[in-house]
Amino acid sequence: MTKPLFTQRLSVGVTPEMDRYLEDLARTRTRKGKPLSKADLIREAIRYYMDNQEDLSGSRRQLARSLDAKLERVATGLSAVETQLQILKGEVKTHNGFISTMKQAMQPFLDWIESRRTAR
Repeated sequence: MTKPLFTQRLSVGVTPEMDRYLEDLARTRTRKGKPLSKADLIREAIRYYMDNQEDLSGSRRQLARSLDAKLERVATGLSAVETQLQILKGEVKTHNGFISTMKQAMQPFLDWIESRRTAR
């Protein structure tokens, strides 16, 4: 036997106008192929309200705000990494230029050593 999904009961007073509105909405949605009761509509309204409360732990709004803050920190960190990468690229370019200059300066000496080695 399966456990019922909704185990807690609440009693809520509504005005006659609200009751008529709920009846009409339930009837309309049922005609559109999704059978709904007034209790289903009230649960849906409560869920929507709770999900949109920023100060309610676990609400979608609170989770979204938390996720936004984390994404902002990641974006800031990524920006810092990009800046460091640009600095490193500049340093590599500078070092490559230095190595190339040293190679050109040393080439005559390296050629002389090579010629002495092959002359033996």
